[in-house]
Amino acid sequence: MEAGHRKPLATHDRTSQKTGKICQRLLLKFLEVLRFVVQALLHVVGLRSTPPEPLRSVLTEKDRPVLEEFRKKHDEEFTAMADPEKLEPWFSYRFDRLVQARTERIRR
Repeated sequence: MEAGHRKPLATHDRTSQKTGKICQRLLLKFLEVLRFVVQALLHVVGLRSTPPEPLRSVLTEKDRPVLEEFRKKHDEEFTAMADPEKLEPWFSYRFDRLVQARTERIRR
């Protein structure tokens, strides 16, 4: 093979690292599904008293900013939903805001 047709070593290392990370994520997803299946089988045959825990997605550091933004954006509504006393006022407030926004759109 001619020297000009081979990939540079640094490119090969980056490709190898990227492939390794992809394989690791796939392995973690597979292991999570396997955990669920084993727990379900144990429950079905009577060796586990509780049903299997739900599948959990495997999160990485790359997902953290998106999740933090989601939490900040929806924290108020999650808090309201968890407390029945806060839920009615929160719904009223949200409804009033929607009506105001709709009225503004109609005026334009």
